[in-house]
Amino acid sequence: VVAGAHATGAPAAANASLVRAFASATARDDIDLFFWYDNTRARLLRASTETGAAESAVLELAPKATPYVLEVHFYSVDTAQPCRKFHFELAARPVTDVLPELLCPVPLPNDAAQVPPPRVLIDGDKEVG
Repeated sequence: VVAGAHATGAPAAANASLVRAFASATARDDIDLFFWYDNTRARLLRASTETGAAESAVLELAPKATPYVLEVHFYSVDTAQPCRKFHFELAARPVTDVLPELLCPVPLPNDAAQVPPPRVLIDGDKEVG
């Protein structure tokens, strides 16, 4: 494994926020995410270091005066591949906006076609598919 490039960003948190970072790469690459309390990198809040071409992490950040630091490390396994592609997403929303949606999804299903039936009967004599 050859260590590749890394990128550093500083998500802001003016209010208590839920932050989600997602990164993906080509099939033979690996990505790791590190959320730090500040740029001294002395206090690690969360690390997402699974092996594989996709990485995702969600954490709650409290408001503070200095920015948090998010490090994204890309590791190339297949160095012979000429053009590797990486995808990155970062989303942050106030906790006060997210919690009500966890209790009651928005929009609520309002059509019988969107809600599964209360029971399903399968005839064992018929082939499905």
